[in-house]
Amino acid sequence: MDAANSVSNVSKLIECLTTNGSTQLQCDTLRQLKKHCKDGGDSMVELVFRMLFTQMERKHSQIRFSTLLVCNELFLRSHRFRTLLLESKRFNHFLELTLGCNEKRPLPPPKKVAKLLKSKCIELLDSWNSSFGNGYAFLKSTHKFLKENNIIDFSERAVITASERERQQSAKEKADQRLKSKIENAVNKFNELEADIKPLFTQFDSCLQLIVPKFGMEETDATDEAANGTRNQSLSSKIFQPFDVTVNHVLTVNKTTDNDVVIENLRDVYKQFVVHFLPKVKSLLQTMSKGSEFCETELKKAIDLKCKIMSALKQYVELKVKEADFDSGLAVSEESDASDDDFETVEEKDLELIIPQHRRKEYGLCENTSTNDLEMPSTSGVSMFMQCKAPLPNGKLCPRRDKIKCPFHGKIIPRNDCGDLLDAEARQKEEKQKENEAVDWQDPELLRDIKAQIGVDLTMPRRGENKVKGKGKRKKYPGLDDIRTCDETPRTRLSKKIFTKEVQARVAEDLDLIDSKLSNKFGDQWNYAMNS
Repeated sequence: MDAANSVSNVSKLIECLTTNGSTQLQCDTLRQLKKHCKDGGDSMVELVFRMLFTQMERKHSQIRFSTLLVCNELFLRSHRFRTLLLESKRFNHFLELTLGCNEKRPLPPPKKVAKLLKSKCIELLDSWNSSFGNGYAFLKSTHKFLKENNIIDFSERAVITASERERQQSAKEKADQRLKSKIENAVNKFNELEADIKPLFTQFDSCLQLIVPKFGMEETDATDEAANGTRNQSLSSKIFQPFDVTVNHVLTVNKTTDNDVVIENLRDVYKQFVVHFLPKVKSLLQTMSKGSEFCETELKKAIDLKCKIMSALKQYVELKVKEADFDSGLAVSEESDASDDDFETVEEKDLELIIPQHRRKEYGLCENTSTNDLEMPSTSGVSMFMQCKAPLPNGKLCPRRDKIKCPFHGKIIPRNDCGDLLDAEARQKEEKQKENEAVDWQDPELLRDIKAQIGVDLTMPRRGENKVKGKGKRKKYPGLDDIRTCDETPRTRLSKKIFTKEVQARVAEDLDLIDSKLSNKFGDQWNYAMNS
Protein backbone atom coordinates (compact mmCIF):
# COMPACT_ATOMS: atom_id res chain seq x y z
CA MET A 1 0.00 0.00 0.00
CA ASP A 2 2.84 2.34 0.81
CA ALA A 3 4.52 1.56 -2.51
CA ALA A 4 1.29 2.25 -4.40
CA ASN A 5 0.86 5.57 -2.59
CA SER A 6 4.44 6.57 -3.32
CA VAL A 7 3.99 5.74 -7.02
CA SER A 8 0.79 7.80 -7.22
CA ASN A 9 2.46 10.66 -5.36
CA VAL A 10 5.43 10.59 -7.72
CA SER A 11 3.08 10.56 -10.71
CA LYS A 12 1.23 13.60 -9.36
CA LEU A 13 4.48 15.42 -8.62
CA ILE A 14 5.82 14.82 -12.14
CA GLU A 15 2.53 15.90 -13.69
CA CYS A 16 2.51 19.05 -11.57
CA LEU A 17 6.12 19.88 -12.48
CA THR A 18 5.78 19.30 -16.21
CA THR A 19 2.34 20.85 -16.86
CA ASN A 20 2.54 24.17 -15.01
CA GLY A 21 3.74 26.00 -18.14
CA SER A 22 6.46 27.90 -16.29
CA THR A 23 10.08 28.23 -17.38
CA GLN A 24 11.24 27.50 -13.82
CA LEU A 25 10.53 24.51 -11.62
CA GLN A 26 8.62 24.70 -8.35
CA CYS A 27 11.18 24.27 -5.59
CA ASP A 28 8.90 22.52 -3.08
CA THR A 29 7.54 20.02 -5.59
CA LEU A 30 11.02 19.30 -6.93
CA ARG A 31 12.33 18.76 -3.41
CA GLN A 32 9.59 16.19 -2.73
CA LEU A 33 10.40 14.35 -5.97
CA LYS A 34 14.10 14.20 -5.07
CA LYS A 35 13.20 12.82 -1.66
CA HIS A 36 11.08 10.04 -3.22
CA CYS A 37 13.95 9.13 -5.58
CA LYS A 38 16.42 9.05 -2.70
CA ASP A 39 14.20 6.90 -0.50
CA GLY A 40 13.09 4.53 -3.28
CA GLY A 41 16.56 3.81 -4.67
CA ASP A 42 17.31 2.70 -8.23
CA SER A 43 13.84 1.21 -8.76
CA MET A 44 12.19 4.55 -8.05
CA VAL A 45 14.70 6.34 -10.32
CA GLU A 46 13.83 3.94 -13.15
CA LEU A 47 10.12 4.57 -12.58
CA VAL A 48 10.63 8.34 -12.59
CA PHE A 49 12.72 8.04 -15.77
CA ARG A 50 9.93 6.17 -17.58
CA MET A 51 7.35 8.73 -16.46
CA LEU A 52 9.55 11.63 -17.59
CA PHE A 53 10.15 10.01 -20.97
CA THR A 54 6.39 9.59 -21.38
CA GLN A 55 5.92 13.30 -20.69
CA MET A 56 8.76 14.11 -23.09
CA GLU A 57 6.94 12.34 -25.93
CA ARG A 58 3.83 14.51 -25.55
CA LYS A 59 3.28 16.94 -28.42
CA HIS A 60 3.57 20.16 -26.44
CA SER A 61 6.80 22.17 -26.20
CA GLN A 62 5.98 23.59 -22.78
CA ILE A 63 5.67 20.08 -21.32
CA ARG A 64 8.92 19.03 -22.99
CA PHE A 65 10.74 22.10 -21.68
CA SER A 66 9.65 21.48 -18.07
CA THR A 67 10.50 17.78 -18.44
CA LEU A 68 13.98 18.72 -19.68
CA LEU A 69 14.54 20.84 -16.57
CA VAL A 70 13.52 17.93 -14.32
CA CYS A 71 15.82 15.58 -16.25
CA ASN A 72 18.70 18.00 -15.74
CA GLU A 73 18.15 18.07 -11.97
CA LEU A 74 18.15 14.26 -11.77
CA PHE A 75 21.01 13.88 -14.27
CA LEU A 76 23.29 15.97 -12.05
CA ARG A 77 22.54 13.87 -8.94
CA SER A 78 21.87 10.26 -9.97
CA HIS A 79 24.34 7.88 -11.64
CA ARG A 80 21.52 5.45 -12.42
CA PHE A 81 19.55 8.18 -14.21
CA ARG A 82 22.64 9.08 -16.29
CA THR A 83 23.20 5.47 -17.35
CA LEU A 84 19.54 5.11 -18.32
CA LEU A 85 19.53 8.31 -20.38
CA LEU A 86 22.90 7.74 -22.08
CA GLU A 87 21.88 4.40 -23.58
CA SER A 88 22.56 4.86 -27.34
CA LYS A 89 19.08 4.52 -28.88
CA ARG A 90 17.36 6.20 -25.95
CA PHE A 91 19.72 9.19 -25.98
CA ASN A 92 19.31 9.63 -29.75
CA HIS A 93 15.54 9.63 -29.28
CA PHE A 94 15.93 12.13 -26.43
CA LEU A 95 17.92 14.50 -28.67
CA GLU A 96 15.32 14.07 -31.41
CA LEU A 97 12.53 15.10 -29.03
CA THR A 98 14.38 18.12 -27.61
CA LEU A 99 16.43 19.40 -30.56
CA GLY A 100 14.16 18.58 -33.50
CA CYS A 101 17.09 17.23 -35.55
CA ASN A 102 14.74 15.09 -37.63
CA GLU A 103 13.01 17.32 -40.18
CA LYS A 104 10.19 14.81 -40.54
CA ARG A 105 9.38 15.18 -36.82
CA PRO A 106 9.73 18.88 -35.93
CA LEU A 107 9.16 20.23 -32.46
CA PRO A 108 5.50 20.79 -31.51
CA PRO A 109 3.95 24.23 -30.82
CA PRO A 110 4.20 26.81 -29.30
CA LYS A 111 7.02 27.98 -31.56
CA LYS A 112 8.53 30.39 -29.02
CA VAL A 113 8.86 27.65 -26.40
CA ALA A 114 10.20 25.23 -29.03
CA LYS A 115 12.99 27.67 -29.85
CA LEU A 116 13.72 28.06 -26.14
CA LEU A 117 13.72 24.26 -25.75
CA LYS A 118 16.40 23.90 -28.44
CA SER A 119 18.73 26.48 -26.93
CA LYS A 120 18.27 25.08 -23.41
CA CYS A 121 18.99 21.52 -24.55
CA ILE A 122 22.18 22.63 -26.32
CA GLU A 123 23.28 24.50 -23.20
CA LEU A 124 22.64 21.47 -20.96
CA LEU A 125 24.35 19.10 -23.40
CA ASP A 126 27.46 21.27 -23.35
CA SER A 127 27.47 21.50 -19.55
CA TRP A 128 26.90 17.73 -19.19
CA ASN A 129 29.87 17.05 -21.46
CA SER A 130 32.15 19.39 -19.50
CA SER A 131 31.09 17.83 -16.17
CA PHE A 132 30.66 14.12 -17.01
CA GLY A 133 32.34 13.71 -20.43
CA ASN A 134 35.42 11.98 -19.04
CA GLY A 135 33.35 9.40 -17.15
CA TYR A 136 30.84 8.64 -19.92
CA ALA A 137 32.47 7.93 -23.29
CA PHE A 138 29.19 7.89 -25.22
CA LEU A 139 28.33 11.41 -24.05
CA LYS A 140 31.77 12.70 -25.06
CA SER A 141 31.70 11.03 -28.48
CA THR A 142 28.17 12.31 -29.15
CA HIS A 143 29.16 15.86 -28.26
CA LYS A 144 32.24 15.62 -30.50
CA PHE A 145 30.22 14.20 -33.41
CA LEU A 146 27.57 16.92 -33.20
CA LYS A 147 30.21 19.65 -33.05
CA GLU A 148 32.55 18.42 -35.80
CA ASN A 149 29.78 17.61 -38.30
CA ASN A 150 28.14 21.05 -37.86
CA ILE A 151 24.90 19.52 -36.64
CA ILE A 152 24.86 21.86 -33.62
CA ASP A 153 26.48 25.26 -33.30
CA PHE A 154 27.33 25.37 -29.58
CA SER A 155 28.53 28.98 -29.73
CA GLU A 156 25.23 30.23 -31.19
CA ARG A 157 23.14 27.53 -29.48
CA ALA A 158 21.40 26.62 -32.70
CA VAL A 159 20.62 23.38 -34.50
CA ILE A 160 21.73 23.17 -38.13
CA THR A 161 19.58 20.77 -40.14
CA ALA A 162 20.73 18.96 -43.28
CA SER A 163 18.87 21.33 -45.60
CA GLU A 164 20.32 24.33 -43.79
CA ARG A 165 23.84 22.88 -44.08
CA GLU A 166 23.37 22.35 -47.82
CA ARG A 167 21.99 25.86 -48.15
CA GLN A 168 24.92 27.34 -46.24
CA GLN A 169 27.42 25.33 -48.28
CA SER A 170 25.89 26.42 -51.58
CA ALA A 171 25.73 30.04 -50.41
CA LYS A 172 29.39 29.88 -49.36
CA GLU A 173 30.44 28.44 -52.73
CA LYS A 174 28.52 31.13 -54.59
CA ALA A 175 30.05 33.85 -52.42
CA ASP A 176 33.56 32.46 -53.03
CA GLN A 177 32.90 32.32 -56.75
CA ARG A 178 31.65 35.91 -56.81
CA LEU A 179 34.66 37.05 -54.77
CA LYS A 180 37.06 35.20 -57.07
CA SER A 181 35.60 36.81 -60.18
CA LYS A 182 35.69 40.18 -58.45
CA ILE A 183 39.36 39.69 -57.53
CA GLU A 184 40.23 38.64 -61.09
CA ASN A 185 38.56 41.77 -62.42
CA ALA A 186 40.47 43.91 -59.90
CA VAL A 187 43.79 42.25 -60.86
CA ASN A 188 43.18 42.96 -64.55
CA LYS A 189 42.39 46.59 -63.78
CA PHE A 190 45.51 46.86 -61.63
CA ASN A 191 47.74 45.53 -64.42
CA GLU A 192 46.31 48.11 -66.82
CA LEU A 193 46.72 50.84 -64.23
CA GLU A 194 50.31 49.84 -63.53
CA ALA A 195 51.14 50.02 -67.24
CA ASP A 196 49.59 53.50 -67.48
CA ILE A 197 51.33 54.88 -64.39
CA LYS A 198 54.90 53.79 -65.19
CA PRO A 199 55.52 56.56 -67.80
CA LEU A 200 54.27 59.14 -65.30
CA PHE A 201 56.90 58.09 -62.75
CA THR A 202 59.60 58.44 -65.41
CA GLN A 203 58.25 61.86 -66.35
CA PHE A 204 58.05 62.91 -62.70
CA ASP A 205 61.65 61.88 -61.96
CA SER A 206 62.93 63.60 -65.10
CA CYS A 207 61.19 66.86 -64.21
CA LEU A 208 62.59 66.75 -60.67
CA GLN A 209 66.12 66.18 -61.97
CA LEU A 210 65.77 69.11 -64.38
CA ILE A 211 64.43 71.47 -61.70
CA VAL A 212 66.72 70.40 -58.84
CA PRO A 213 69.81 68.76 -60.39
CA LYS A 214 71.94 68.92 -57.21
CA PHE A 215 70.17 66.21 -55.19
CA GLY A 216 72.92 63.68 -55.89
CA MET A 217 75.71 66.15 -55.04
CA GLU A 218 74.08 66.98 -51.74
CA GLU A 219 73.83 63.29 -50.91
CA THR A 220 77.52 62.70 -51.65
CA ASP A 221 78.49 65.72 -49.59
CA ALA A 222 76.35 64.46 -46.76
CA THR A 223 77.99 61.03 -46.87
CA ASP A 224 81.48 62.60 -46.84
CA GLU A 225 80.56 64.72 -43.85
CA ALA A 226 79.18 61.65 -42.07
CA ALA A 227 82.44 59.78 -42.71
CA ASN A 228 84.50 62.65 -41.35
CA GLY A 229 82.20 62.79 -38.33
CA THR A 230 82.81 59.14 -37.52
CA ARG A 231 86.57 59.69 -37.59
CA ASN A 232 86.33 62.59 -35.15
CA GLN A 233 83.72 60.91 -32.96
CA SER A 234 86.26 59.58 -30.45
CA LEU A 235 87.70 63.07 -29.95
CA SER A 236 84.41 64.92 -29.52
CA SER A 237 82.42 62.31 -27.56
CA LYS A 238 83.94 63.38 -24.27
CA ILE A 239 83.31 67.09 -24.88
CA PHE A 240 79.87 67.29 -26.50
CA GLN A 241 76.61 65.61 -25.46
CA PRO A 242 74.45 64.02 -28.25
CA PHE A 243 71.14 65.70 -29.18
CA ASP A 244 68.48 65.35 -31.93
CA VAL A 245 68.20 67.85 -34.77
CA THR A 246 65.11 67.99 -36.99
CA VAL A 247 65.76 69.19 -40.53
CA ASN A 248 62.92 70.61 -42.60
CA HIS A 249 63.33 69.25 -46.15
CA VAL A 250 61.69 72.14 -48.00
CA LEU A 251 63.33 73.22 -51.24
CA THR A 252 62.47 76.58 -52.77
CA VAL A 253 62.64 76.92 -56.54
CA ASN A 254 62.19 80.22 -58.36
CA LYS A 255 60.06 79.95 -61.46
CA THR A 256 61.72 81.46 -64.52
CA THR A 257 61.26 81.39 -68.25
CA ASP A 258 63.73 78.51 -68.50
CA ASN A 259 61.96 76.11 -66.09
CA ASP A 260 58.40 77.33 -66.61
CA VAL A 261 57.39 74.43 -68.90
CA VAL A 262 59.04 71.83 -66.66
CA ILE A 263 57.24 73.08 -63.54
CA GLU A 264 53.88 73.05 -65.34
CA ASN A 265 54.55 69.51 -66.52
CA LEU A 266 55.44 68.46 -62.96
CA ARG A 267 52.23 70.04 -61.66
CA ASP A 268 50.15 68.16 -64.25
CA VAL A 269 51.71 64.85 -63.21
CA TYR A 270 50.99 65.65 -59.55
CA LYS A 271 47.33 66.37 -60.34
CA GLN A 272 47.02 63.08 -62.23
CA PHE A 273 48.46 61.22 -59.24
CA VAL A 274 46.08 62.87 -56.77
CA VAL A 275 42.88 62.95 -58.82
CA HIS A 276 43.06 59.87 -61.00
CA PHE A 277 45.57 57.21 -59.97
CA LEU A 278 45.74 57.31 -56.15
CA PRO A 279 41.93 56.82 -55.58
CA LYS A 280 41.93 53.93 -58.07
CA VAL A 281 44.87 52.24 -56.37
CA LYS A 282 43.17 52.61 -52.97
CA SER A 283 39.89 51.12 -54.21
CA LEU A 284 41.70 48.21 -55.89
CA LEU A 285 43.67 47.59 -52.69
CA GLN A 286 40.45 47.49 -50.68
CA THR A 287 38.92 45.00 -53.12
CA MET A 288 41.99 42.73 -53.30
CA SER A 289 42.40 42.69 -49.51
CA LYS A 290 39.02 40.90 -49.21
CA GLY A 291 40.44 37.90 -51.09
CA SER A 292 44.17 38.11 -50.42
CA GLU A 293 44.56 34.34 -50.83
CA PHE A 294 43.69 34.67 -54.54
CA CYS A 295 46.13 37.52 -55.36
CA GLU A 296 49.10 37.65 -53.00
CA THR A 297 51.68 38.89 -55.55
CA GLU A 298 49.36 41.50 -57.06
CA LEU A 299 48.43 42.72 -53.58
CA LYS A 300 52.11 43.26 -52.73
CA LYS A 301 52.62 45.12 -56.02
CA ALA A 302 49.61 47.33 -55.29
CA ILE A 303 50.96 48.19 -51.82
CA ASP A 304 54.37 49.05 -53.31
CA LEU A 305 52.72 51.18 -55.99
CA LYS A 306 50.72 53.09 -53.41
CA CYS A 307 53.86 53.76 -51.34
CA LYS A 308 55.67 54.94 -54.47
CA ILE A 309 52.85 57.37 -55.32
CA MET A 310 52.79 58.70 -51.76
CA SER A 311 56.56 59.30 -51.82
CA ALA A 312 56.26 61.15 -55.14
CA LEU A 313 53.51 63.34 -53.71
CA LYS A 314 55.65 64.05 -50.66
CA GLN A 315 58.54 65.15 -52.88
CA TYR A 316 56.26 67.54 -54.75
CA VAL A 317 54.86 68.99 -51.52
CA GLU A 318 58.38 69.57 -50.18
CA LEU A 319 59.24 71.41 -53.39
CA LYS A 320 58.07 75.02 -52.94
CA VAL A 321 57.84 76.92 -56.21
CA LYS A 322 57.98 80.73 -56.22
CA GLU A 323 56.57 82.25 -59.34
CA ALA A 324 58.31 85.34 -60.68
CA ASP A 325 56.54 88.43 -61.98
CA PHE A 326 58.43 88.90 -65.23
CA ASP A 327 57.30 92.52 -65.64
CA SER A 328 58.34 93.76 -62.20
CA GLY A 329 60.94 91.08 -61.41
CA LEU A 330 59.32 90.13 -58.09
CA ALA A 331 58.90 86.49 -57.00
CA VAL A 332 55.48 85.37 -55.77
CA SER A 333 54.87 82.05 -54.05
CA GLU A 334 52.70 79.45 -55.77
CA GLU A 335 50.32 79.21 -52.86
CA SER A 336 49.43 82.91 -52.82
CA ASP A 337 49.10 82.96 -56.60
CA ALA A 338 46.81 79.93 -56.59
CA SER A 339 44.70 81.45 -53.85
CA ASP A 340 44.37 84.75 -55.75
CA ASP A 341 43.28 82.94 -58.91
CA ASP A 342 40.23 81.54 -57.14
CA PHE A 343 38.72 84.99 -56.52
CA GLU A 344 37.53 87.75 -58.82
CA THR A 345 37.70 91.45 -58.13
CA VAL A 346 34.26 92.85 -57.42
CA GLU A 347 33.50 96.52 -57.04
CA GLU A 348 32.28 97.43 -53.60
CA LYS A 349 28.68 98.64 -53.57
CA ASP A 350 27.61 101.68 -51.64
CA LEU A 351 25.27 101.11 -48.72
CA GLU A 352 21.71 102.18 -49.39
CA LEU A 353 20.94 104.64 -46.61
CA ILE A 354 17.44 105.34 -47.93
CA ILE A 355 15.27 102.37 -48.85
CA PRO A 356 13.39 102.97 -52.12
CA GLN A 357 9.63 103.33 -51.98
CA HIS A 358 8.97 100.20 -54.03
CA ARG A 359 11.04 98.08 -51.59
CA ARG A 360 9.74 99.43 -48.29
CA LYS A 361 7.04 96.75 -48.14
CA GLU A 362 9.73 94.00 -47.98
CA TYR A 363 11.13 95.49 -44.77
CA GLY A 364 7.72 96.04 -43.17
CA LEU A 365 7.94 99.82 -43.40
CA CYS A 366 4.85 100.40 -45.53
CA GLU A 367 2.49 102.67 -43.59
CA ASN A 368 -0.71 101.51 -45.27
CA THR A 369 -0.28 97.85 -44.34
CA SER A 370 -2.12 96.71 -41.23
CA THR A 371 -2.12 93.28 -39.65
CA ASN A 372 -5.64 93.53 -38.28
CA ASP A 373 -7.10 91.85 -41.35
CA LEU A 374 -4.61 89.01 -40.99
CA GLU A 375 -5.01 88.52 -37.25
CA MET A 376 -8.83 88.70 -37.01
CA PRO A 377 -10.55 85.46 -38.03
CA SER A 378 -13.44 85.41 -40.43
CA THR A 379 -16.88 85.70 -38.77
CA SER A 380 -18.85 84.67 -41.84
CA GLY A 381 -18.98 80.96 -40.91
CA VAL A 382 -18.98 80.63 -37.11
CA SER A 383 -19.09 77.00 -35.93
CA MET A 384 -22.22 76.27 -33.84
CA PHE A 385 -21.46 72.59 -33.19
CA MET A 386 -21.65 71.34 -29.59
CA GLN A 387 -20.20 68.22 -28.03
CA CYS A 388 -22.72 65.63 -26.86
CA LYS A 389 -20.79 64.65 -23.64
CA ALA A 390 -23.27 61.88 -22.84
CA PRO A 391 -21.76 59.23 -20.48
CA LEU A 392 -20.63 56.06 -22.25
CA PRO A 393 -20.50 52.54 -20.72
CA ASN A 394 -16.68 52.62 -20.66
CA GLY A 395 -16.68 55.73 -18.44
CA LYS A 396 -15.80 58.22 -21.16
CA LEU A 397 -17.94 60.95 -22.70
CA CYS A 398 -19.43 60.94 -26.18
CA PRO A 399 -17.13 63.01 -28.44
CA ARG A 400 -19.77 63.49 -31.16
CA ARG A 401 -20.33 67.12 -32.24
CA ASP A 402 -23.50 68.32 -33.94
CA LYS A 403 -25.82 71.32 -34.08
CA ILE A 404 -29.05 69.91 -32.62
CA LYS A 405 -29.16 66.13 -32.31
CA CYS A 406 -26.60 63.42 -31.61
CA PRO A 407 -27.28 60.32 -33.75
CA PHE A 408 -26.55 58.07 -30.73
CA HIS A 409 -28.01 59.92 -27.72
CA GLY A 410 -30.72 62.15 -29.16
CA LYS A 411 -31.02 65.91 -28.62
CA ILE A 412 -27.80 67.53 -27.37
CA ILE A 413 -28.27 68.94 -23.86
CA PRO A 414 -25.59 71.11 -22.18
CA ARG A 415 -23.44 69.05 -19.82
CA ASN A 416 -20.37 69.71 -17.69
CA ASP A 417 -16.97 68.02 -18.09
CA CYS A 418 -18.14 65.09 -15.91
CA GLY A 419 -21.16 64.39 -18.15
CA ASP A 420 -23.76 65.71 -15.66
CA LEU A 421 -26.65 67.81 -16.96
CA LEU A 422 -26.48 71.53 -16.22
CA ASP A 423 -30.26 72.05 -16.32
CA ALA A 424 -32.02 70.88 -13.12
CA GLU A 425 -35.28 69.96 -14.89
CA ALA A 426 -33.47 67.89 -17.49
CA ARG A 427 -31.57 66.13 -14.69
CA GLN A 428 -34.84 65.18 -12.91
CA LYS A 429 -36.33 63.87 -16.17
CA GLU A 430 -33.28 61.67 -16.78
CA GLU A 431 -33.47 60.21 -13.25
CA LYS A 432 -37.18 59.40 -13.64
CA GLN A 433 -36.52 57.78 -16.99
CA LYS A 434 -33.85 55.54 -15.45
CA GLU A 435 -36.22 54.52 -12.64
CA ASN A 436 -38.95 53.60 -15.12
CA GLU A 437 -36.53 51.53 -17.19
CA ALA A 438 -35.52 49.41 -14.16
CA VAL A 439 -37.42 46.12 -13.80
CA ASP A 440 -39.59 45.84 -10.67
CA TRP A 441 -38.45 42.35 -9.71
CA GLN A 442 -34.78 43.46 -9.87
CA ASP A 443 -35.16 45.34 -6.61
CA PRO A 444 -31.98 44.64 -4.58
CA GLU A 445 -33.87 43.98 -1.30
CA LEU A 446 -36.24 41.56 -3.03
CA LEU A 447 -33.35 39.73 -4.67
CA ARG A 448 -31.57 39.37 -1.31
CA ASP A 449 -34.69 37.84 0.27
CA ILE A 450 -35.08 35.39 -2.63
CA LYS A 451 -31.43 34.38 -2.40
CA ALA A 452 -31.76 33.81 1.36
CA GLN A 453 -34.78 31.52 0.86
CA ILE A 454 -33.87 29.48 -2.25
CA GLY A 455 -30.08 30.04 -2.34
CA VAL A 456 -30.01 31.28 -5.97
CA ASP A 457 -28.93 34.77 -7.03
CA LEU A 458 -31.40 36.07 -9.66
CA THR A 459 -29.56 39.34 -10.30
CA MET A 460 -29.34 40.03 -14.04
CA PRO A 461 -25.85 40.93 -15.25
CA ARG A 462 -25.34 44.37 -16.68
CA ARG A 463 -24.68 45.00 -20.31
CA GLY A 464 -21.14 43.99 -21.26
CA GLU A 465 -20.55 41.95 -18.08
CA ASN A 466 -19.83 38.22 -17.91
CA LYS A 467 -19.64 37.82 -21.66
CA VAL A 468 -18.31 34.37 -22.41
CA LYS A 469 -18.00 32.98 -25.92
CA GLY A 470 -19.68 29.65 -25.48
CA LYS A 471 -19.69 27.61 -22.34
CA GLY A 472 -16.78 25.36 -23.30
CA LYS A 473 -14.99 22.89 -21.09
CA ARG A 474 -12.72 23.86 -18.26
CA LYS A 475 -9.04 23.52 -19.16
CA LYS A 476 -7.32 20.59 -17.51
CA TYR A 477 -3.95 22.39 -17.43
CA PRO A 478 -4.61 26.15 -17.24
CA GLY A 479 -0.88 26.95 -17.26
CA LEU A 480 -0.37 25.50 -20.75
CA ASP A 481 -1.11 27.32 -23.99
CA ASP A 482 -3.65 25.93 -26.41
CA ILE A 483 -1.59 24.43 -29.25
CA ARG A 484 -4.45 25.02 -31.70
CA THR A 485 -4.43 28.80 -31.27
CA CYS A 486 -1.07 29.70 -29.68
CA ASP A 487 0.74 30.28 -32.98
CA GLU A 488 -2.13 31.98 -34.77
CA THR A 489 -1.60 35.41 -36.31
CA PRO A 490 -4.14 37.88 -37.72
CA ARG A 491 -3.15 36.69 -41.18
CA THR A 492 -3.87 33.03 -40.42
CA ARG A 493 -7.17 33.87 -38.75
CA LEU A 494 -8.30 35.93 -41.74
CA SER A 495 -7.12 33.28 -44.20
CA LYS A 496 -9.27 30.67 -42.43
CA LYS A 497 -12.33 32.85 -42.97
CA ILE A 498 -11.53 34.09 -46.46
CA PHE A 499 -9.90 31.15 -48.23
CA THR A 500 -12.75 28.72 -47.82
CA LYS A 501 -14.63 26.87 -50.56
CA GLU A 502 -17.86 28.79 -49.95
CA VAL A 503 -16.18 32.19 -50.14
CA GLN A 504 -14.23 31.22 -53.25
CA ALA A 505 -17.42 29.98 -54.91
CA ARG A 506 -19.21 33.27 -54.15
CA VAL A 507 -16.27 35.28 -55.51
CA ALA A 508 -16.22 33.16 -58.68
CA GLU A 509 -19.98 33.71 -59.18
CA ASP A 510 -19.59 37.47 -58.76
CA LEU A 511 -16.72 37.59 -61.24
CA ASP A 512 -18.69 35.53 -63.75
CA LEU A 513 -21.66 37.88 -63.33
CA ILE A 514 -19.45 40.92 -63.96
CA ASP A 515 -18.00 39.28 -67.09
CA SER A 516 -21.46 38.39 -68.41
CA LYS A 517 -22.72 41.95 -67.90
CA LEU A 518 -19.64 43.29 -69.63
CA SER A 519 -20.10 40.95 -72.60
CA ASN A 520 -23.81 41.79 -72.88
CA LYS A 521 -22.99 45.48 -73.09
CA PHE A 522 -20.13 44.86 -75.56
CA GLY A 523 -17.59 46.18 -73.06
CA ASP A 524 -14.68 44.98 -75.18
CA GLN A 525 -15.68 47.40 -77.98
CA TRP A 526 -14.71 50.98 -77.22
CA ASN A 527 -17.63 52.51 -79.09
CA TYR A 528 -20.28 50.78 -76.96
CA ALA A 529 -18.24 51.24 -73.82
CA MET A 530 -18.04 55.01 -74.36
CA ASN A 531 -21.79 55.27 -75.04
CA SER A 532 -22.70 53.24 -71.98
